[in-house]
Amino acid sequence: MKKIVILGALWLASTSAFSDTGIGVSFQSNDGRILVPYDVSESFRIEPSFRYYSVDNSDSYDYENYELGLGLFHRKETIPNMSFLLGARVGYINSTQGYGDSSEISYDGYFLAPALGLEYFVGDKFSVGGEISLRYESIDSESYDSTSTYTDSAFIARFYF
Repeated sequence: MKKIVILGALWLASTSAFSDTGIGVSFQSNDGRILVPYDVSESFRIEPSFRYYSVDNSDSYDYENYELGLGLFHRKETIPNMSFLLGARVGYINSTQGYGDSSEISYDGYFLAPALGLEYFVGDKFSVGGEISLRYESIDSESYDSTSTYTDSAFIARFYF
């Protein structure tokens, strides 16, 4: 797991060597995500991401989740300072659940999430926006396999270099 996190951090850092690159934070109801937007052209964006969240419910339940993702978006300026984003996020999930002192389950899988977003530039280098998506997850472990589909939304702030 540590190797995956290190490789992901190096991958995210390597994209910042290009121009039209920034860093962003996605806020959701129970966690956040770090984003690295890179505008390949005026109409195409690549956005690697890293997400971590955990739940520690005293002695009864623990949960940790890591995600490495990549967003691919068509970007169109709709009005001055505002862009519409249409695309998808894909990525790898690694999670661990613990139930008291008795058992721990580790699993991994992937997600695919078609997404729509808006981004408004408050200044030349700072933007705020939102994103909604329909997220599909497939998870495998030694004890069970699971798939789920649900909607997801986020508030996003980005700073460009």
